[in-house]
Amino acid sequence: MDGSRRLSVTDAEMTLRELDTRIDERIGRRLDAFAEALKRQHDEQYQRLVDLFKSGFPEGDPHEHRIAHEEMMRMVRARRRLFEELTLHLMKGGIWALLIFLCVAAWQWVKAQVNGGG
Repeated sequence: MDGSRRLSVTDAEMTLRELDTRIDERIGRRLDAFAEALKRQHDEQYQRLVDLFKSGFPEGDPHEHRIAHEEMMRMVRARRRLFEELTLHLMKGGIWALLIFLCVAAWQWVKAQVNGGG
């Protein structure tokens, strides 16, 4: 022979097994690297969404924002209740004032009729 080594069937089988193992290892490393890159990309996108969501709230706190809205709604309800009670009180006062005015006017008319005929 010309100095090159001649491979037997056994050597070829070992070489194929080694090649198969190396290919599997390389594929495994590439899949691991891809999975890590995909996870990193997912985490970055998720963090951007969280940051975007939080940016819609004062100091980035949606819970405190909700509490502030609930407090504002309680204040609006209290103001509405106060306005309704004030309106009712003024209407009662106005009706009583009108009733008293009519009674005084009727009394004055009766007195005028009795005293001077008229």
